[in-house]
Amino acid sequence: MAAAEKGKAPPPAPLIRARGAQFFVLPGFSRQFTARREGDVKSLVRAFRADGLLLMGTARRDGPKVEYPTIGCVVKVQQLFRLDRRTWKVMLKGVARCRIERSLGDGTAAWSELPPERVEPRRAQAIMRSIIRAAGGGRDDRSAALARLPKSVYRDIFSEDRPEDCVDFLALALLENARPGFGHELLNSGGLEDRAVVLIQHLSQHREEMLVDRRIRRRMKKQMERSHKEYHMAEEAKAIQEELQGTGSSHFEKLRRQVEEAGMPDAARSKCEDELRRLRAVTTASPEHAVITEYLKRMLELPWAKLSKTSTDLRKAQRVLNEDHYGLEDVKERILEHLAVQRRRGGKARGTILCFVGPPGVGKTSLGRSIARATRREFARISLGGIHEEAAIRGHRRTYVASMPGRIVNALIKAKVRNPVLMLDELDKMSAHIGLHGSPFAAMLEVLDPEQNRSFVDQYIDTEFDLSDVLFIATANHIELLPEPLQDRLEMVRLEGYTDSEKLAIAQRHIVPRQLQLHGLADDGVKLAAPVLKDIIKDYSWESGVRGLERSVAKICRKLTAEKTEAGGELAAASKAPARQRLPELLDAPEHYAHFSLPARGRVGSACGIAPHEGVVPMEALHHPHEEERIEVMGLTRHGEDQVKALAAVAQTLLRAHAAELGLAEDFHRKKKLCVNLQHGVEGPCGPLGGALFALLYSAYAKAPLRPAVAVAGEINLRGDLMGVEMRRGYKGMALDARRHRIKTIVMPRSDEHLLRDVPAELRRQIDFVLAADVIEMLGHVAARPPAPALLRPPPARPSPRPAN
Repeated sequence: MAAAEKGKAPPPAPLIRARGAQFFVLPGFSRQFTARREGDVKSLVRAFRADGLLLMGTARRDGPKVEYPTIGCVVKVQQLFRLDRRTWKVMLKGVARCRIERSLGDGTAAWSELPPERVEPRRAQAIMRSIIRAAGGGRDDRSAALARLPKSVYRDIFSEDRPEDCVDFLALALLENARPGFGHELLNSGGLEDRAVVLIQHLSQHREEMLVDRRIRRRMKKQMERSHKEYHMAEEAKAIQEELQGTGSSHFEKLRRQVEEAGMPDAARSKCEDELRRLRAVTTASPEHAVITEYLKRMLELPWAKLSKTSTDLRKAQRVLNEDHYGLEDVKERILEHLAVQRRRGGKARGTILCFVGPPGVGKTSLGRSIARATRREFARISLGGIHEEAAIRGHRRTYVASMPGRIVNALIKAKVRNPVLMLDELDKMSAHIGLHGSPFAAMLEVLDPEQNRSFVDQYIDTEFDLSDVLFIATANHIELLPEPLQDRLEMVRLEGYTDSEKLAIAQRHIVPRQLQLHGLADDGVKLAAPVLKDIIKDYSWESGVRGLERSVAKICRKLTAEKTEAGGELAAASKAPARQRLPELLDAPEHYAHFSLPARGRVGSACGIAPHEGVVPMEALHHPHEEERIEVMGLTRHGEDQVKALAAVAQTLLRAHAAELGLAEDFHRKKKLCVNLQHGVEGPCGPLGGALFALLYSAYAKAPLRPAVAVAGEINLRGDLMGVEMRRGYKGMALDARRHRIKTIVMPRSDEHLLRDVPAELRRQIDFVLAADVIEMLGHVAARPPAPALLRPPPARPSPRPAN
C-alpha cells in the first residue's frame, strides 16, 4: 500500500472471487469464512505466506468469471489454519477499494488503489435520511436481517458521521438474503450515492416482501387458533360425556389404588397424589397426560417395599464360590469376610463396598453373579463405560423432552427388589471430564457413600429413595483412573490373572464342558486331553484371563461340529480326541508368532522394562551425531512421550555422574541425538520404566550388550536409587506377563521384596527375582559384561526369595 501512495503501481496480488456472501468483504470490516475449493485455498495460502494482501473480485450475477477491469477490495489475510484435510478457516479484513485491471494468468492480478471519496456534510445527511426511511423507522417495519440487531447497535449505525461505513455495514448484514449480483452491483457503483441507491432499492424490496410474509403468517395463526380451540372444545365435551356415563374414572381409580398399595414413604406418596390431581385435570389428548402417566408408571415400578429373602449361610456361599470359580483363594476369603460382617449386621449391606480390580477376562463380573447366587439376592448389572454426564446416574429432570430415570433407578426397576446385588461394571471407563452436564463420578460418590445413599434423589422421580439395602460391587481394570475420593469409598480386591496350572484346571472344570454343551458335542464322547489344553494355553492364550482360552476351545468345537455334519452325524475316532499335532490345523498359527520374541543373545541398545498394567515393555535406543544434544521418543502419545523423555533425561544425568565408574568418556553424550522407541507403547504411568531406561541408555552409549530374557522394574531418582513401583497390585500380574514373554529374570527394587509373597510358588520356580538397591547394582545383574565388578554392591545376607522344592 505504501507503493500506491507514492504513485507507483503496487505489485500483483493473488485474486479470489466472491460467490454471493462467500469471501465478500468491505473496507474496515473483518469476516470469517470456510474454504474448500482448491483454487481458493491456493490463493489464500499464497497471500498469507507473502505480505497477506489478497484481491477480492466479484462476477456479474454470480457468473463463473470476473470481468476486467472491475472494482474489488484489497483484503488482509489475518488468520489461516486447517480444520481437516480439505477444509481451511480464514479471517479476512477489508483494507480499501481498488480497481482490478487485469488477470495475469497465474492466479494473480494487477490492481491500483482507489482514492478515498469525500462527501459533503449535507449530502451525507441526505443519504442517511434516505437509508433510515428505507430501513424502517420502527422495529416492526425493519427487514428481517436488521430486526435481529439490538437497539444499541441499530442506534449506533445510523448515528455514524461516515455514511460510507453505514452503507457497507448494512450491505454486509443483508448480503446473505440478497439477490444474485447484489455484491457486484454494490462494489462497481460509481460513488457513495450510487451505492446508497443500490442499497435503498434492496431495502425497499426486502421490506415489501417482509410485510407480505407477515400478513400471511398472521392469517395462518388465526386459522390454527380457531382449529385448536374447536379441538379442545370437542375433547372437553367428550370428557364431560364420559364423566356422565361413569367410564372415565376407571383408569384414574386404578392408578390411585396402586399408589396406596405400593408401600411408598409419605413424601413419595404425597408426590404421586399431587400428580394424580394434575392428571385428573388434563384431557387424554394433552401431551401432559402422557408425561404424568409415564411418571406414575415409573414410580409404581420402583420396589419401594419389596425385599428378597437373603441367605447368610457362609458354608453355602463358600460352596457356590468354589463351584463357579477355581483358585482366587484370597478373593474368596475376602468375600466371605464381607458376607460375615453382613450376617452380624442382620443382612444389611451398608459398609465397605468391594471393587474387583484386574485385567479383562479374570472373572470380575462372574464373581458378582456368584455372590448374588450365594446370598439369594437378585442380580442387576450396570455398564458404566462411556458415561460422560451426571444425568446418566441421577436421571433427567422432567422438564426436558424424553426425560428418563438414571441407570441406578432403572436397575432397581429391572431387579424388582430393593436389596439386589448391583454390579457397577467398568467403573474406570466413565469420563472424568467435568463439562456442562456435570461429572458422573460426582454422582457416583453419593451412590456409594453409606451415609448419603439412604436419601438418594433421582432427578426424574424427584423424591428420596433408600439405597442402603443394595449390595454394591464395582469392577475396574485400572484403579488409577478413578478419582481419589471415589477410591476412598472402595475396598480393592485384586484379581491379577491365572497361572498355567490354574488355566488348565479352569479349562477342564468349566470351559470345555460348557463349550461341548453349547456346540452339541457333549454326548459324542469328545475329549480334550491335558497335553492339548497345555499347548493351547502356551501358544494361543497370552492374556491374564481365560477369554482367549475359551475362544480357542470354542473354535475347536466349531471345527469338530462341522466335521460331524459332513460325516453324516458321526465323528471319527481321531476327531473325538484331537491330537496336539492337529492344533495348527484347528486354530491356525500360534498367537505368540505375532508377538515380539526375545533375542537369543544380548543386543546393544535393546532392553526390557516391566510395569504394572503394562507388563513387559521392550525398548530400544539409538544415537547418532547431531548439531545439538537432544532426546527424541517414538511410539507414544504426547503425554507418554513427555514422561519418557523426562525419565531418559534423568537416566542420562546419572550416566554422566557415573561416567568414570561405567567406563564412559566424559563427552559421550555431546552433539548426539538419542532416539528411544517403546515398541508396544505405554498407556499408564511410565515411572516404573526408569531403571530399564537407565540400562538401555548405558547399553546404547557404551555399546555394551545386555543379558537376554532380563526385565527391570523400578523407578529411579537423581541419587541413583532403584525405588519401589508404588504397586496398586503385586508382582503376580507382572510375573505372569514375564512368563508369557519368556522372561527368565526380573530385577526389582530391594524395597519391594515384601510384595513377592503374593507371587505363586509356580511362578517363582520359573522366574528368578533379583533385588537391587541402586542403578549400579542393577546394572551388574543386567549387563552381559558388568563395567566395574568391584563397585557392585554385595548380595544380601539372606538368599533370593525362592521357594524350596
